[in-house]
Amino acid sequence: MAYENNHYIPQFILRQFGDTINVYNTQEGMLKKNQQTYQIFSERKIYPSDLEREIGNKLESPFAKLFHDKLTSGGSGAKITLTRKELQLMKRFYVLETIRVSSMKKIFGFEQNISSLYASFFPGFRERKISSETPTDRWHRNIQVIIESESLDTVDKHPLCTYEILKWAHIFKSGYFAFWDCSDSGVDFIISDAGMTSEVEPAKLKDGIEHTKKDELFRLSEREMNIQKKAAYQNMLYAQSLFHENFYMFPLSKGRMIVTVNPFFALYDNKTNKTV
Repeated sequence: MAYENNHYIPQFILRQFGDTINVYNTQEGMLKKNQQTYQIFSERKIYPSDLEREIGNKLESPFAKLFHDKLTSGGSGAKITLTRKELQLMKRFYVLETIRVSSMKKIFGFEQNISSLYASFFPGFRERKISSETPTDRWHRNIQVIIESESLDTVDKHPLCTYEILKWAHIFKSGYFAFWDCSDSGVDFIISDAGMTSEVEPAKLKDGIEHTKKDELFRLSEREMNIQKKAAYQNMLYAQSLFHENFYMFPLSKGRMIVTVNPFFALYDNKTNKTV
């Protein structure tokens, strides 16, 4: 049936890596060669058919058009101009890619029990409690919020919005996108079935928080006299409360990926630094 084989990595992205793909299972230590895209990065009936249909109609299809028209067009270094509406679409899509993998079901079930920890970040919001909500229900609920919201700025208005979706919306709203190309390097990007791959420096973690960025931003904020620049540093500092990683990486093809970058790294951008 059309909606029974649910891809958590869309086939229009998988096809950018070849007509067939070699897949290495890190848990089993097995390599499967020449897999068709319909065979991989999918599970049967993990979403209700109506939810799968909504994912396709409301988010995947519009993103696929942007993907082919702009995101994968041009060679390395080519200029890509995006509208605000297209950026909002990209952010919603990449939140979806982050949360739609089945491993998030267990994570959301855990976060549901500790949601009060996130409440302090969103003092004006109260989520709707649903009795007997299972981790699977919670997972589907969060996917529904993303695909039915017009932008990440309005997810809190959705009647089913949760604290953990506000957390992910905050992360992707505070970060900025970068295009990374490797077509001139002689090395290809690979794609994982995790939805996204993140990068952080584990050796610098303390109590689950990356203190190096926070400490530097606090120092910069304390010594800055310009009110506008001080506010910019404080906004970056606030973002670190939930955006702990350096990067969230989403391969588009063998030669290009889109990366959501921690706002801290805007300090290294000469154009940004003129106003920060």
